[in-house]
Amino acid sequence: LDSGGKLDDKQRAAAALGALDEARAKLSELATLQIRNAAFVASVDGFGAYEPSKSKAFQPGQKVTLYAEVENFRSNPAEDGYHTSLATSYQVLDSTGRRVDGKQFPDVADRCRNRRRDFHMQYELPLPTRIYPGEYVLELTITDHNSGKIGQTTLPFEIAGDR
Repeated sequence: LDSGGKLDDKQRAAAALGALDEARAKLSELATLQIRNAAFVASVDGFGAYEPSKSKAFQPGQKVTLYAEVENFRSNPAEDGYHTSLATSYQVLDSTGRRVDGKQFPDVADRCRNRRRDFHMQYELPLPTRIYPGEYVLELTITDHNSGKIGQTTLPFEIAGDR
């Protein structure tokens, strides 16, 4: 990074960060697609800025909001910057693993002047109206169209009985 010894500590640190960013981008290409911090949320203000739902017990037909951060996706370089293309789907599974609901969301096509370092998704979805009280799991799947990678995570929740 400074074989001639002409850089001060701050300049060496900046050069090291540049090399680290490049290494991270290359490692990200090799790594599996990761879904982090998936949660049912009350509100979202941006990446990492969300308020988790106070409860994981919901009513049939209730609208819930999902938040998830995506790591190790590919942003393809283009003349106007970088392009990211992600698909998201979910399914609701009962305690026996039987699918009781599910949906494919519209694809997310993102264009950015710089390579993205973070990415978050948020979706509002209605829970099924015809669903029995009990324990369930929402299985969230994100597919990176640019790399072919697929990431998956699960969110346990409960359908409460009549109030």
